[in-house]
Amino acid sequence: MAPSKAKNKDFQKTKLKVGKAKPKPGNYTNTSFKAKRVTIKQQSLGIDAPSLQSQFEHHVSILSSASDTQRKESLSWLETALATKTLTWSAPSLLDKLLPLLQDANGAVRNKLIKTLRALSKERLEFLAEKILLHVCAGMTNININIRASALEILGWAIDACGVELVECRGGWFNTLKTYLVVLGWSTIGESSTGWSTNMALAGDTKNIVRALDTLTAFLRLGMIDAGSKAAEREPQADWWSSTLQIHAQPDPYRGLNLMGYDSEGDYSFTRDATHRREIFLSQFRSKFEAGILEIRKQAGEAGRAAAKTSSVVVETMTEADESKVLQDSWAQKMEARTRHIQDRIWTQGFAETCY
Repeated sequence: MAPSKAKNKDFQKTKLKVGKAKPKPGNYTNTSFKAKRVTIKQQSLGIDAPSLQSQFEHHVSILSSASDTQRKESLSWLETALATKTLTWSAPSLLDKLLPLLQDANGAVRNKLIKTLRALSKERLEFLAEKILLHVCAGMTNININIRASALEILGWAIDACGVELVECRGGWFNTLKTYLVVLGWSTIGESSTGWSTNMALAGDTKNIVRALDTLTAFLRLGMIDAGSKAAEREPQADWWSSTLQIHAQPDPYRGLNLMGYDSEGDYSFTRDATHRREIFLSQFRSKFEAGILEIRKQAGEAGRAAAKTSSVVVETMTEADESKVLQDSWAQKMEARTRHIQDRIWTQGFAETCY
């Protein structure tokens, strides 16, 4: 057969004869049968389902999974399970698994993380503020603006959950304020810098600026205004012996003595009272914060209103500092007068005895 005829034969349409079925292909498999029984060689059926505690541990282990879907589903399960208040869990160990997700690239995972953290019991987080702030400050300075926004939201939760411990822990006050200067772009105010630098500010992002100012307002109020009254409530109203010898309710009660060799003046220093925190703020942060707040207030709008609230806290702090200074001066004058009176009496009595 000639090559041209063989080639044309490939393109010829097969004529089907009436009454005959279409021929089946060579690899055809008949699947029209129905099986009445399915036999499985190995099969294990358990009566008892996994306990809630074992499921909890399983989902905690999945939090480090490479799959975004698995991490998100585990956080959803944990959020529901933690709300039941029937699980046994270690707060430090659980936070070690949860907090790294603050810098997760997936926004849905971060949103689920925030909801899961809000389901945690506040009583068990009071002395873990330093661990929380470590991850929050890292998230606030992340190059991804969405991660920075999530970190600010978690900081707002931490202010409510940890309370005064958030500003009293090591680096809780000084380092967080420095981080705020970086986030809001105020760290270089009044300084002339040369060379390469990275701008981490939220410039142009009104929503995140408002969120940052709201959390900053709450943080400043907690550290310099509310903390003073709360500290006074915590002081025992008892005599010297009971206040000295009783067991303290908080861990590391003598950390102000710096027995462990921490830097007492650096970024990670302890601040045990509102007066000390006010002194740090007024001496090292006040000028930059006031200049930055003034610039945002000029923009008006929602950001301007948030800046006005922050400014009112700064003004209230200055008033508190002035009143505290007046009280200290008054107390010092009274003590000086009292000392002088005692010295005069001692001198007079000694002179009289000498003459006698």
